[in-house]
Amino acid sequence: MAINQKWQIRIAELSDTDQIMEAVRLLVAELRNVPKTTLPLSSNDVVDRLIAKSIPGAIFIAETIGDKKSCVGIITISVQEAIHVGGQYALIQELWVHPNYRNFAIGTQLMDIVKKFCGEHNLNNLEVCLPKKDFEKFRDTYNFYKKMGFKELGPRMRK
Repeated sequence: MAINQKWQIRIAELSDTDQIMEAVRLLVAELRNVPKTTLPLSSNDVVDRLIAKSIPGAIFIAETIGDKKSCVGIITISVQEAIHVGGQYALIQELWVHPNYRNFAIGTQLMDIVKKFCGEHNLNNLEVCLPKKDFEKFRDTYNFYKKMGFKELGPRMRK
């Protein structure tokens, strides 16, 4: 599909909550290969608190420019604190670009704005967790982050 529209990247606002929730839902559905994925009810609260800066982090949105603005990508980061890094660092929680807009450098532009955010907030480390290796697009995801300068740290587990 040819895309002729332009887009802009900006910090998310409370009025973006529904679009952010849908983008994250689509990301999780793609990662889990479960199209009818639902998010926990409390996810809305997390979005609102990140936007309101009640919790440390940020959400950036890529949207088309024009009368009919639509979300074509998001990136969310949380700020963590750990002894092994000697303080705070940023963790990319979600990065999603609409399938019709992939390979147009939107992901790279979202990463660039996060790097700028990290610099402005003295966050010297930026981390991301990769999807499971059996994810259909794992290799593309892995290569994207390698291209962005990330180094492998090892697998992550959850209970």
